[in-house]
Amino acid sequence: MAAKTPNATRRDPIWLEGPLPDLLIGAGGGYLLSVPLLWLVARGAVASDWSFTAIWIIAILINGPHYGATLLRVYEQREERHRYALFAGWATLLLAAVFLAGLYEPTVGALLVTIYFSWSPWHFAGQNYGISLMFLRRAGVDVPARAKRLLHASFALSFALAFLALHVEGSTSLQAPPRSELYTDPSLIRLGIPNAVAAPLFFGFGIAYVTCVAAALAMLRRHASARELAPVCPLVLSQALWFAVPSLLDITHAWSARALAFTAIWISAAHSLQYLWVAFHYAKRSATHTQLPNYLLKAALAGNAAIIVPGILFAPSLLGSSLSWDQGLSTLIFAAINLHHFMLDGAVWKLRDGRVARALLREGDGRPQPQRDARPVPRWQRPSTAIWAVCAACFAIELGELARHQSQSLGAERLAAKLFDALEWLGRDHPVQRIRLGRALLEQRDYAAARVQFEKSARSLPTVAAWGGLGRAFEAERDLQCAADAYEEGLAVDPGDVALLRSAGSVRLQLGQPQLAEAWLAQALEREPNHEWTRRALERARRARGEPGAPTPPKT
Repeated sequence: MAAKTPNATRRDPIWLEGPLPDLLIGAGGGYLLSVPLLWLVARGAVASDWSFTAIWIIAILINGPHYGATLLRVYEQREERHRYALFAGWATLLLAAVFLAGLYEPTVGALLVTIYFSWSPWHFAGQNYGISLMFLRRAGVDVPARAKRLLHASFALSFALAFLALHVEGSTSLQAPPRSELYTDPSLIRLGIPNAVAAPLFFGFGIAYVTCVAAALAMLRRHASARELAPVCPLVLSQALWFAVPSLLDITHAWSARALAFTAIWISAAHSLQYLWVAFHYAKRSATHTQLPNYLLKAALAGNAAIIVPGILFAPSLLGSSLSWDQGLSTLIFAAINLHHFMLDGAVWKLRDGRVARALLREGDGRPQPQRDARPVPRWQRPSTAIWAVCAACFAIELGELARHQSQSLGAERLAAKLFDALEWLGRDHPVQRIRLGRALLEQRDYAAARVQFEKSARSLPTVAAWGGLGRAFEAERDLQCAADAYEEGLAVDPGDVALLRSAGSVRLQLGQPQLAEAWLAQALEREPNHEWTRRALERARRARGEPGAPTPPKT
């Protein structure tokens, strides 16, 4: 066994926060314990089957703080801002410029989303690899250069497998939850690697991946005890279950991409908790934060504000393009924030950085003390006070989102409508959710309130569903002319929608306009020749015009 560093003589030198939190959170043991249950649930589910509350908790209380932890790491202290000025300043401005371009140019937006999805597996792999080395070095293990290269290659190959699965021709792997036709988010641009090329690459990368994992662990076992390898093995297995195994199973059609979309939410949560675990330890050792609740609160406020503020500034009603929050603004913001996180994360978390090494590797070294102003400024006069006040207000918006969804789920449609209006004013327009609210109000025969929801949805995002719902609301109120106009606005969006063709023809017939009714109904019958109601309505329209002939009965 190799000689240990002086750090190894201390009690439990391997662990950052203790064996249990380190193994469950830092090494991914908690995720591995959840895999059997997750597998059973995911077999018949997709990401859209998660409850809104569960997704909200993961996004706001786990994923958001994990972005915020990076922001605190880089921007909170003046010294850090200067140290990483290239990334914190100039590279951030460049990314912001690309984001702005993506609001107005769909190709740029799609490219931004594609880079995010393609980079994500590498970001996850890099974090797992770095934490693996950290545990080994904390234990005083003298990692041979060859073993280090093999271990790094195994994580890199898991990324390569995920990248191939994402970009192979006809791939549905690693994609977001299936979108409704109501959504027009920027699309992921797949490279479309031909199957004839991808298949041998998958085979070669898969064999190389298994070989590198086995060789690296075997070589490490000769230099480290089982106890010293205890946190490394779960990290290697987690990386395999996150990307390598699903990618190989997906390409062989042994795994459902629907299930992969479902589990991606949980993988993201495990990764974010792992990041918060190491980021908090660094913050505690560098004396910038000492209490976990205080640190998590600040990280949550900072991370969620980074998402919410751009949503307010670039909403259609303010500085943005025609993209609403549902229509693609949220997707672009999410992609840009993640890419910013990836970029900063790659710059600041390097074990060869002396300060990072002191905080994560050599516990006995002294802590760097934060600089203090010789003339203390009252807290309320500090610029940071105003920043945190804005962050707190942003977090209140997320609480409003939760209240909006819960009120809608519990049948409090009136309250939900008020929350929709308030959130729209704050840049969170939800034209798709307004349609669902309008349909619920239609079922309650609250036609005036339903009409308002459909009108606002159609104004923000003109869709067949919005115009169709508005037409039904007008028709229920016996305002047939407005109903006909709404149906025909919907047909301008999709001239082939059979339901709208039928509805437009029916209303025109009721208005005593058989010629217009015949035009719409004939198109509907052409698309659905066996629809009996349409055939009879078309007969009535032709009789009203005084035309003796009737439509030919459909062939059976």
